[in-house]
Amino acid sequence: MQGWRWAEADKVAREVLEDAFRIAGALVHPTWNEGQPEWTIEAGTLIKRTRCANCGKELPEGHFKFCETRCQNSYNKRLGRLRSAQEDEAVRMAVQYDF
Repeated sequence: MQGWRWAEADKVAREVLEDAFRIAGALVHPTWNEGQPEWTIEAGTLIKRTRCANCGKELPEGHFKFCETRCQNSYNKRLGRLRSAQEDEAVRMAVQYDF
């Protein structure tokens, strides 16, 4: 609106956002693995679960992450496929479009 070229306006907007993110402490992004639901908060930190990490059913007595071996195997296979997939394939697998 002040007669700036698009490139100049984009640069100023980027600088304003970078300053805001820096003030908010949001410049450090987690790694891909840290953003996944199975990631623990810190090494050695345990998350107390009441539901299966795969299917969401209530955990039986003595089970800490999965309700049964079948859920554990399914979860680990899916996680393995995501980790070995190329980026585009990983996005497709994660999103699972339903049309």
